[in-house]
Amino acid sequence: MHDSVEEVWVSAESLNLAPTPPPPPPDNWDDVRPLLRSIFRPATYGSLIRAGEPVAWRTTPTSLVHELVAVDMPEARAIVTTDNTQKWGVSWDDVMAAGRENIAGLHPLSLRMPGTEGVFVDEDQSSYITSALTTPGWLAAFVGAGGQRPLAFIPNEDTLIIGYDDPDDGAKYFEMAEKMYCESARHVSPQAFTVHGGLVVPFDSAGPHPLRDLALRARTCAAVRQYEEQAEFLKQIYQEELIDVFVAETMTFDAGHGKRTGAVWGEGVTTDLPEVDYICFVNNTTRFIVPFPVVVDVVGIQPIPGYFPPRYRVTAWPEPKLMEALRFHALPSARG
Repeated sequence: MHDSVEEVWVSAESLNLAPTPPPPPPDNWDDVRPLLRSIFRPATYGSLIRAGEPVAWRTTPTSLVHELVAVDMPEARAIVTTDNTQKWGVSWDDVMAAGRENIAGLHPLSLRMPGTEGVFVDEDQSSYITSALTTPGWLAAFVGAGGQRPLAFIPNEDTLIIGYDDPDDGAKYFEMAEKMYCESARHVSPQAFTVHGGLVVPFDSAGPHPLRDLALRARTCAAVRQYEEQAEFLKQIYQEELIDVFVAETMTFDAGHGKRTGAVWGEGVTTDLPEVDYICFVNNTTRFIVPFPVVVDVVGIQPIPGYFPPRYRVTAWPEPKLMEALRFHALPSARG
């Protein structure tokens, strides 16, 4: 059985021992290349770090689910960092390509896939079943007998759920994934992924569908949990380093078309805003809610480098002309 890096530390702590870091991966690219495995993790994984700590390489297929690469060693998994690639003399593209190639070798395409569904668990953490989604054509091969698109969920590090977008039967997969996600300490995401245009994409981005509301609910669930974890970490860091910045909470509210995420931008407060569905502008005389993409377009705010999931630091209230434009796009029930 392969213990993940975090499991090695937890087992040591449970025995009241000083945690023993896992052994480093091989120094030689030829030796390490066959050990590389692509893995999916939440955006917060490996990103809640202090200055000077190793920086993990990552690809961001969505803002909440990232692809990293692990070195699969007998004692533990190690996540590939910028220090590793420098030592090996290769690029992140080289590492990612090798990680995906090795996963494809573990999970080749099969003609027996159509119509297959169920829960697949990587019980000994060696099959990397959740990573099979990185193999081109692998998820597409699960198309239903009636042409239904496959749905894939990775509620935790070792579980893959395969279902279908049947409007009458598909809700059960979302319920199963959310339950597993909420109960897991090693969570990844309750979101659904499917195939659109030959690519694996989030189901909520794959066009109109009767089940799309459930996909958006799952995205909201993932966003709230990850931003809570990130906010707790940032508040501690800012307190220790005397950084006078307010870390905005991620809230949920009924937007009239389902539960969505929101955050508050208050006047006169330097704030780290999460990337949510809506921003609420608040001061002593006004309160109105604007879709987040509109705020980005009108004000031009930019994400803070290295923050995953993304946050945007705002230091000043938008000037009157911009506030007028923002009010124009406010939700009708919340114009100030």
